[in-house]
Amino acid sequence: MNAFLYRLLCGFLIGIGCILPGVSGGVMAVSFGLYAPILNALTGFFRNVRKHMLFLLPLALGVSAGVFLCADGLAFAMSRWQVPMLYLFLGLILGGVPALWRDAARHYRPCCLWALLPGALLLCAMLLTGDRPQIKELTTLQWFLAGGLYALGTVIPGLSASFLLIRLGWYTAVLEMFSGQLLPGLLPFGAGFGLVTLCTLHAVQRLFARRPGYAAVGVLGLLAASVLPAVPKPEAGWALAVDAAMLGMGICVSLAMDRLGNRSQPPQGE
Repeated sequence: MNAFLYRLLCGFLIGIGCILPGVSGGVMAVSFGLYAPILNALTGFFRNVRKHMLFLLPLALGVSAGVFLCADGLAFAMSRWQVPMLYLFLGLILGGVPALWRDAARHYRPCCLWALLPGALLLCAMLLTGDRPQIKELTTLQWFLAGGLYALGTVIPGLSASFLLIRLGWYTAVLEMFSGQLLPGLLPFGAGFGLVTLCTLHAVQRLFARRPGYAAVGVLGLLAASVLPAVPKPEAGWALAVDAAMLGMGICVSLAMDRLGNRSQPPQGE
């Protein structure tokens, strides 16, 4: 597959993952083998603008399409077929686990187990915190904070920003903003997203470059913390078969994209 089209498709799925509850766009980027190259391209952008622009452009287009074009469709699908949709995207994430496991095993040392602590704390917090009623009107500060949470969920693999926003009761408002119904919130949301991204990008990039073992194990821990609370209760009858099919479809698509990515051009488009 052409590297441009591959990154465009990956970006599209990452964008959808960013707005789907329980799914982390950062984890999807890791599972597609694009997370480290994206960090390197962003942090070193001005050292080779043309090279990094060619690499990031299809990803940016795909993410934008996934977020803005699919917000309405996702809202409708989640309202009608929430459980099958969650199983589909859980499958997309689980299909990338073998690659994550290989990466963690390559850099693993016993001391790296400390990196599981953030995931354990996040899991406890999610299990102990109940959902709040969804509100559709946010203050400017709330929009800003929502953008910051989305940035954390994008930059730090394993954190599901949508899941956190559901806990806060802000998810419906943000989803309607993405679909164009609450455009006044876009500016403070974008400001929060941009500021938090700039503040965390270099730190995360250094962690992956200098402590790959801790980073890889930490991603697995955050992945487990993000996925486990999002696993829906099994349904009965034909619905169970549909859920299983959606989960299997997601896993197969993720594994196929991993193989296609390995056959594509080098990550930076060289």
